[in-house]
Amino acid sequence: YIADLIHEMKTDLRKKLSEVIVNEGKELTIILSLGGRPSSVFLGNEDWKGKMTKLERIVSYLDSKDKIPSVINLTNGKKVVVKFGDKI
Repeated sequence: YIADLIHEMKTDLRKKLSEVIVNEGKELTIILSLGGRPSSVFLGNEDWKGKMTKLERIVSYLDSKDKIPSVINLTNGKKVVVKFGDKI
């Protein structure tokens, strides 16, 4: 199922994919490399396909604004939390 999910990703997002992690609780975490910096994406344990669609839209929008988030939390399907790290 994970391989199908990655195969269905848009090419632009797939190129940014660095790691895919599934823990014992079957929660999916993806690490993306955006602008040479890691971004953690938490997808939780359900509706990964729907959340991937949201993720593609979020990453595309943030790329257009030259914003690089440190965390994108999509575990709750009804809300999206995007956190940006401090630049030092």
